[in-house]
Amino acid sequence: MKILLRVLTVISIGMIFFNLSKLNLDDPLKEDSLIGLIGVLASASSTIILLTLIVSRKIYSKIKNS
Repeated sequence: MKILLRVLTVISIGMIFFNLSKLNLDDPLKEDSLIGLIGVLASASSTIILLTLIVSRKIYSKIKNS
């Protein structure tokens, strides 16, 4: 499970960079740029959720061992 969470986090961060490359800073609300912006927000959200899960599992294991 540990490896899976880290792989998913790396994929999510990679998706952020991929979607950032799709952004057009001159007109950020145009079609392709809007899709890239939505992708960045979705990937950032999934990264935050995965990192929260990783931290909560570490806390749980410390509590369980105490």
